[in-house]
Amino acid sequence: MAPLDVVAHRDLAGAAGLDDAWADLHAESGSTNPFAGPAWSSAWWTHLRSAADTPLLLEVRARDRLVGVASFRRQRLPGGIVRLAPVGSGPPWLGFVEGPTMLTAPEHARDVGRAVVTHLCAAERGWDWAELALDDRTGWLEPEWLPHPDFGSTLRKVTASVVLDLRPPEAALLTGRRNLKESLRRARNRLDRDFGADGWSVQVTRRGAELPAAIGRLADLHGRRSRSAVGSRRHADLLAGSRERAYLLDAVRRLASRDHVSVHELVAGGEVLAGQLVLQTATAAYCSLSGLDERAWEYSAVTQLQWSAALAAKAAGRTSFDLSINPNQAKRRWSEHLAYHPEFAVVAPRRRSRAAYTVAAMAFTGASFLRTGRMAVTGAAGPAAQPDRARPAPTAASTPA
Repeated sequence: MAPLDVVAHRDLAGAAGLDDAWADLHAESGSTNPFAGPAWSSAWWTHLRSAADTPLLLEVRARDRLVGVASFRRQRLPGGIVRLAPVGSGPPWLGFVEGPTMLTAPEHARDVGRAVVTHLCAAERGWDWAELALDDRTGWLEPEWLPHPDFGSTLRKVTASVVLDLRPPEAALLTGRRNLKESLRRARNRLDRDFGADGWSVQVTRRGAELPAAIGRLADLHGRRSRSAVGSRRHADLLAGSRERAYLLDAVRRLASRDHVSVHELVAGGEVLAGQLVLQTATAAYCSLSGLDERAWEYSAVTQLQWSAALAAKAAGRTSFDLSINPNQAKRRWSEHLAYHPEFAVVAPRRRSRAAYTVAAMAFTGASFLRTGRMAVTGAAGPAAQPDRARPAPTAASTPA
């Protein structure tokens, strides 16, 4: 196999110049992760960058062919501590950016992972720890990738998502899923009863001038859901800020240029009652943000839209449908299959770096626990049919070796 070369871009101009090739690799790789392409990373630098952030984009090549991309933000923290983290990871925390990872060509996955780790340890200076979110083909950070035993590595967190296999015939997709099928049937009957069989529909917007308007309606419904008193749980409004809305719209526009996004809306009685944002790759669809009016609850509106999106993904030849991270009982009505997503930290061989990471890891775990604890009390995450929720509490990171 050809040796791999790593090229580092430390300015936005150089990073932007890789966008097209990066998007091509994302499509060709068969990745099921919509956050592994350039859209979310590039839009983040436009809308959410702080003065403490500088880019570090690593392109990995086998001769002239791009076989891997890893996008980092170099974040300067108080006390002169420097953290390398995937672009899109917090802070600021964004509940709808759930899985920014490195991207690899399938046949080079482990070699790309090794090349990225080797480059960070040997060629990049001054960082205290680097957070590495690996794609599903790379799988796991191997200790042998570290060029010297004084570097430490640890599992930082693991997230999981529920995935529906779209390869069986349509009639068999929900085999054994009696509760889900009954929910869909009951909701359709209620819609027919209240609006007539021709009085409601699911409309889908994928691109063009209609897409910003559809995103605007979705953001409004998302906010309305957060203020609703209907249901036993409350919901966080992840688009309350203007920066978050601008970031989402920019990323969606970039995805639309590749036909990798759609907004599914339940229209009943001439009004849009619910919306579901669906992200796509060449092989998969992924449920993202949703929102609904109070009147839509009795129609299982988001579940209806997710089923619409799953059927559309299957018709387009995609093979999996991801209900997003944070499995729970209602999501698992769809499938028993879970996909796991590990994230690791590599810690520099300095006492200061080890101490700083240990403190940061404890703070990260505590903050995640408090956030998910608030959700358990207030229900901010919402029922399982609503996939835009906070990340689960991570596994506690061990003290770096």
